[in-house]
Amino acid sequence: MRERNVTPIPSREIEARTRGSGPVIEYKLSPEELKKYRGGTLEMAKGRKAELNMTKEQYLQQRLNGKGRTQIMKDLGCGTAAFYKQLKEWGIKEVDAEEREMELLAPAKPIPKVDSPAEEQRSVNHEQELAELQAAVALWKHDAEQKAEYIADLENELTKAREKAENVQSRFMAVSKEQAAEISRLMDALSDAVASADHAGVRIAELEAEIERLKQELPVPKQTGKIVVPAFGSSVTLHIPIQLGDDPVRERMNVYNGLDALGGTFESAGLDRERIMRELFELLQTVVGFVATDLAELLPGQDVTEHVQLFFQAHNERHFENVKVHKQAG
Repeated sequence: MRERNVTPIPSREIEARTRGSGPVIEYKLSPEELKKYRGGTLEMAKGRKAELNMTKEQYLQQRLNGKGRTQIMKDLGCGTAAFYKQLKEWGIKEVDAEEREMELLAPAKPIPKVDSPAEEQRSVNHEQELAELQAAVALWKHDAEQKAEYIADLENELTKAREKAENVQSRFMAVSKEQAAEISRLMDALSDAVASADHAGVRIAELEAEIERLKQELPVPKQTGKIVVPAFGSSVTLHIPIQLGDDPVRERMNVYNGLDALGGTFESAGLDRERIMRELFELLQTVVGFVATDLAELLPGQDVTEHVQLFFQAHNERHFENVKVHKQAG
């Protein structure tokens, strides 16, 4: 049987009891003790070098016969360094290389005798080695189980951390979507506000141009009051209250709706003077409110009564001029 190097298994209890330092005892070995300790001859213990009188095949044959390396080294009477140097030269210093050489030299292993004392001793050594290996395996198995539990705990913590990260990511995505929707809504509102501002700017420019034109066409009123009374000869005077609205755009829509309603009144079969005057005054009231609200936006903080009166007076005069032109042409 092949010899194996047995590695002792450390014991925690023994290691704990052997802590600290003991007393130091000095002792000088005799040549005979040196021979026994080194496994060499007396000549080697005295410093003389012993030669290896053995070939590689003879060494391998002794190994196949069951001798261990230590026994062969003692039989040769050489030191450990010289013995392993020779094994290195033969290329069989490593146990695996030696076993391959032994298998090539003797493929069929001899059947050992059970009743041999050396075999019995090797059997005892193997049983002891097996027991030590079993103890080592048990220790490794215990360590492996502890490491497996530690790994399982780490995996559980990793799973929890991943779940938490997924929840945070889900909340982040939801908040991002809400913010994106809110930003889109605000952008739409901003676009509408910009369009309204552009429209209001155009309308303001139109009204400012209209006011400038009216200022140039109309004479400066001499009265200091807020009431302008035009004189157009044979005419009808209508009195419409000046009422301000909240939004010029809404007042404009009211004018459009009033025109549609008045058109529907003229198209109906039951048209009479009372109804037509009621619808007409409602429309005139809406128009006056639109003009007043529009001018109030252009002149914030000012009383627009006189401006509204001048506006209608100018258009009234223009209407009279148009009527005269038509009469002269007819």
